[in-house]
Amino acid sequence: EHHSHIFTQTEKAIIQSKEETGDLDNAFEFLIKYLTRKDDLNRQIKKVTRYPLILFIVICGTVAAMLTFVVPDILSFVSTIQPAEEMSAATTSLMATSEFLQAYFIHLFLGIVGAFVFIKIMYRSSEVFAFMIDRMVINLPYIGGIIKKIEISNFCTSFSALYSSGISVLKSCDIAGDVVSNRVMIASVESAKGQISEGKTITESFEYTGEFSDIVIQMLRIGEESGNLSQGLDQVVDFYTKDVEDAIGAMVSMIEPLLTMVLALVIVWIAAAVFGPIYDMFEDMEF
Repeated sequence: EHHSHIFTQTEKAIIQSKEETGDLDNAFEFLIKYLTRKDDLNRQIKKVTRYPLILFIVICGTVAAMLTFVVPDILSFVSTIQPAEEMSAATTSLMATSEFLQAYFIHLFLGIVGAFVFIKIMYRSSEVFAFMIDRMVINLPYIGGIIKKIEISNFCTSFSALYSSGISVLKSCDIAGDVVSNRVMIASVESAKGQISEGKTITESFEYTGEFSDIVIQMLRIGEESGNLSQGLDQVVDFYTKDVEDAIGAMVSMIEPLLTMVLALVIVWIAAAVFGPIYDMFEDMEF
């Protein structure tokens, strides 16, 4: 407890519960299992965020550099061989885009950075604004579903480890709720905790939130009715861990060719805009 910057509340609670019963060996076994699952999930999260983000930045930087420094010199040559009124839509649009970036690149960059800083400050200072952003993020097509699964997987991993360590359901739910970061999901966990405190079963409480899939509810119901809720929770964790892994793998496989296709389309656009007038010039030449 004196080193809270290193050990999380979940880890401290597991050790404390087992220390009181003299079963520290079991506590560390639980911690190994919990931290392994947590590490696997974090590795998957980094996979879905870092690689596509780096690829996106590289593509944007490449395109911006081409339109700002390379394309203008080529377009100045094109404008000498073909009048503006005879240029194709690809050429005129490329010229307009290049001129805009040359004139307003700094303003555009500062605007994006300023918007990011503003959103970050408001997110930290305003609960209403933060809840609105979290709701918008979790409702995004495909990505929002993955974020929800990651949040539920984090919660279930902690909840399972705490409950299996002998900690009460309400306390386990309360401590495990600290690992959830999305405010919409936090509200769902609080709702489930309120239902449990009113005497409803864990299955009914989680089902009431509407955030858990039917198959997960069935796993919990079977575990609760058979008196082996720990096993049911472990099955839920295994299910969501595998589900998140599959969803992230599919997303990474989809993002890479999508970004590559965007880059290819930009290159085709530039090629059509530059070589089109040159080709027209050769057609008009008499040999």
